[in-house]
Amino acid sequence: MNALPFSARKVGLLLLREYRLDQLVNMRIAQVDKDLKARFKLAPEIWELTLNYVTLTKLSSFSIHSQLTAVHLVALHKVAALSLNEPKANTSQLIKKVQEQAHFVGLA
Repeated sequence: MNALPFSARKVGLLLLREYRLDQLVNMRIAQVDKDLKARFKLAPEIWELTLNYVTLTKLSSFSIHSQLTAVHLVALHKVAALSLNEPKANTSQLIKKVQEQAHFVGLA
């Protein structure tokens, strides 16, 4: 989330703190909550970027362990792929994209 534009950081923190992963995904797929849109006047591409970054940040808090079923893992993969704008990517491709973006924003 450090790479978010300054104008989106406040809403990014709010989304991270107060919204569940499923709510973020629904906003990313459908549309941003109208109250949020009214409160934070951001361009559509900034909303998408913000939702992607916040979703990926939330995903990074998940621990992969034996209690997660294959269905859970597939769902997490789909959310990551959506947030990286790579809906058809396999896990290796998603990892590579994350590493490339980390280099791009100076995090690696």
